[in-house]
Amino acid sequence: MHQVDSFAHDPPVFRVGVVPLPGFPLMSYACTVEPLRAANLLSRRELYSIVHFADEATSRSSGLSEVARTHAIGAIVDLDLLLVVAGGDPLGFDDPAVVSWLQKLATHV
Repeated sequence: MHQVDSFAHDPPVFRVGVVPLPGFPLMSYACTVEPLRAANLLSRRELYSIVHFADEATSRSSGLSEVARTHAIGAIVDLDLLLVVAGGDPLGFDDPAVVSWLQKLATHV
């Protein structure tokens, strides 16, 4: 029986951006990123490319863990999906630069 190589025609890598807002819950971040990382490991190829956006060099979680940024807030990067990880009261988040950037990105969808 002939086995077909299911990876013969690899689809393009799905580009995911993550914006961990300061004070983000580490559990929420892990639930966002770990399934994508696991899919890459289990498939033995890059299915998902994950990049991080933040104002500072790192974004600190509510438990004081830090995530290094790949791009600064305001960067225009070609993405397939952008996820914002926030804790506490996300509606109370008030950073005009971040909100303006998110609105600008929303017009590119």
